[in-house]
Amino acid sequence: SLTDYEVISNRETGLGRVDIILLHKKDKNRLAIIMELKRINKFREKTKEEALTNALKQIEEKKYETDVKKRGYNNILKMGVVFDGKRVWVKKK
Repeated sequence: SLTDYEVISNRETGLGRVDIILLHKKDKNRLAIIMELKRINKFREKTKEEALTNALKQIEEKKYETDVKKRGYNNILKMGVVFDGKRVWVKKK
């Protein structure tokens, strides 16, 4: 259930501030999820694919997984989530 998870939002980690991290409170073998949320900026990204790539790139460049690994989680899913109005796209790594 959702109460089994810790939700971390907008906390300093690595070299920046992560949007959302989900961690199972008791089982560190469970999947830890790092999400970077983006709204398509028509001036910077021309396509949803470019915005998704930028979101995943930010997770890597800012080293958001650093604190997750320090807490003992090794099974980490990285997700870029992009919004354009009511449309949403997700890319995982």
